[in-house]
Amino acid sequence: MLQTFRKHSGSIFAKILFGLLVASFAFFGVGDMFRSYTAMQPVAKVGSISISQEEFLHSYQKIVTRLQTIAKGKLKPDDIRNLGVEKRVIDDLVNNAVLDNEIRRLGLMVSNAALESFIKSVQAFQNPQGQFDRNQFRYLLYNNEMSEAGFIQQSRESLLKQQLVGTLSAGIHLPTKYRHLMFDSQEQQKVFNVVYIPLSAAKTNAEPTDADLDQLYQTHQDLFVQPEYRTVSLLVVDPKKLQEAITVTAEQIKEEYENRQVEFTTPELRDVTQLTFSSKENAKKAHTALAEGKSLAAVSKEFKGDVRTYSAANKDKFSDEHSKAIFALNNDGITDVMSSAFGATIFKITNILSPKTKSLDEVKGKIGADLKSQLYSAQMNELQNKIEDGLGGGTPMKELAQQYNLSEINLPPMTIGGLDKEGKSAIPAELKEVVLENAFNQDEGIASSLINIADGRSIAVLVTKITSKTLPPLSDIRDEVAKTWRQTKQREAASKMAQDMAAAVKSHQDLVMQAKHYNLSVRTLQPISRVDLEEGKLIDEKVTPQALRAAFALSTSQATAAPLKDGYVVAMPVKVMPVDTSKMKDKRDNFDKALQLMVQRDFQDSYIMALKEVNKPEIRQDVINNLLTR
Repeated sequence: MLQTFRKHSGSIFAKILFGLLVASFAFFGVGDMFRSYTAMQPVAKVGSISISQEEFLHSYQKIVTRLQTIAKGKLKPDDIRNLGVEKRVIDDLVNNAVLDNEIRRLGLMVSNAALESFIKSVQAFQNPQGQFDRNQFRYLLYNNEMSEAGFIQQSRESLLKQQLVGTLSAGIHLPTKYRHLMFDSQEQQKVFNVVYIPLSAAKTNAEPTDADLDQLYQTHQDLFVQPEYRTVSLLVVDPKKLQEAITVTAEQIKEEYENRQVEFTTPELRDVTQLTFSSKENAKKAHTALAEGKSLAAVSKEFKGDVRTYSAANKDKFSDEHSKAIFALNNDGITDVMSSAFGATIFKITNILSPKTKSLDEVKGKIGADLKSQLYSAQMNELQNKIEDGLGGGTPMKELAQQYNLSEINLPPMTIGGLDKEGKSAIPAELKEVVLENAFNQDEGIASSLINIADGRSIAVLVTKITSKTLPPLSDIRDEVAKTWRQTKQREAASKMAQDMAAAVKSHQDLVMQAKHYNLSVRTLQPISRVDLEEGKLIDEKVTPQALRAAFALSTSQATAAPLKDGYVVAMPVKVMPVDTSKMKDKRDNFDKALQLMVQRDFQDSYIMALKEVNKPEIRQDVINNLLTR
């Protein structure tokens, strides 16, 4: 059940995300007449609404860019196709078009007043006093690469869809009794008795015949194939060695200070109070009152003005028109009545902070560090070029390490997972990812370019030897095959023991007797619920969440057996704890909301499917394929 909730929650989030990514896309370049015609064809059509290639490409490329960022650029075209991005994008665009088509048919509209109220209610656009902040609004749109007109149109479309689908699904509710039963099933704790059966408890004296070994060898060759091993050498460039050798003189610092005085000068800043009024008439009256010496608080109260203060503000804090007027005044000066997005406004200067230049003593530490950084960058760039030239020219790593005071690391033969022949990690933890990524994508004897790693070092990876994957003849690994055969028989015997025990018990006493028969013991676990299980609150070396999931569905007269890595476990519920709902009001309310959202989403999906039956979408897969193969 919890997995179902997660699935639906992910689905809802993904659909919202995909919807927000749909916008315009600038498409450049036109070929011959045929290609021009093809470029004009929509990727899909729903009723009177066409979905352009630009819309599809922009949404598709946005998603791919985000996926590549998450995957650190490692996704290949096949990976992207396997993730189903293409289908998800077209499905989302078509679903939006289906709803837009129905909105047009019904003639639904959103008034400007409702739209303005919605935008002003968005908490992200409000100041600490809970008022709409125009500057915050513009800032957030800019940071998210959205225009004001585009956001307003997107908000209008969102409200229309909410008006259509939200109204229809708002009245759908599951019966209270059903919701409570589902909640109780998730939160109800049970006490389990368990018996751990190690593989060693299953006694088997069987020995394999030659035929047994041959059959196991032939039918399970994957168990005995020796993986490909690669031997790797690393050349490590540590910037600390180079940085420690760089020095900067006092004369260099002084000269740099004189060249960068503008950087160390703080521009003039001002404390400003802004009064905004609903009418220009009130603003003029307020201006007169301020000029006569009345206080800001009194004026704002008398003429009902909204007050906002700016501390140590620079010119960039205001629009060009407002900034020019504000910074032309002396302290306590008042601007004329000016227009703004939310009414007539007046600015008053309450304090002026003069420009200030930091002294050499205050900034010499920073200048020295900057100069060292510049010298380091130049010297490191030169060193890296010399190393790259040496590697490209076939100079041995050992020789390069000696010549430039670098470190060389020779790693033992390793598998693609980075394990040596004893199954231990062959690579230092901080280098593992970059070594494996390169070592198994290079030919023998070929060194990689220098690769920057997280701790600031750079390494080059050289594959010195490749030992191909092989299947040894049975005669060479006969003992290993025989050991595997015995282990298989022992696991089969342990499995039978566990299944027989689970089938035989009808009560706690039965479980105790069965355990005693096999010289095993019964343990009682702490009370646990399905929610606890999914949240990882089960901490037990010999009982896995998978083992208890099946046991939750049993009565107190039943038991179940489940496999473990080193044996089996038999689990039996012995006590069901009552649910104390008086202490879970908030949790139950949140559960009800999540359940209601899931039901409404299911209804909305069904509604969209029904609309598609009326206006069947026409999807041009050939146009989509052509776009994605360019």
